Amino acid sequence: MSTHVEPILTFVRRRLDESRGEWVEISRVSGVPYHTLTKIAQGATPNPRIETVQRLVDHFNGQQIDAEAACRGFPVERMVMRLQRKARK
Repeated sequence: MSTHVEPILTFVRRRLDESRGEWVEISRVSGVPYHTLTKIAQGATPNPRIETVQRLVDHFNGQQIDAEAACRGFPVERMVMRLQRKARK
């Protein structure tokens, strides 16, 4: 059984690529400026601010991801599981 874990920024870029044509709406809903969103999607911003990535992850996952943990490079799936455990407490 494979347990491929995708880094957060890779996840965001993949989801943006899958959502081409919807970027104006994603920008509006997430609060990330359209120009910033396009630069992240195209790789022109190799190291975007964690707050910006956080907003996009929240938009795509619909869940709050711990920004401090994201800075340490935890993958999305592991962070979602961590949040689910916290919610059960």
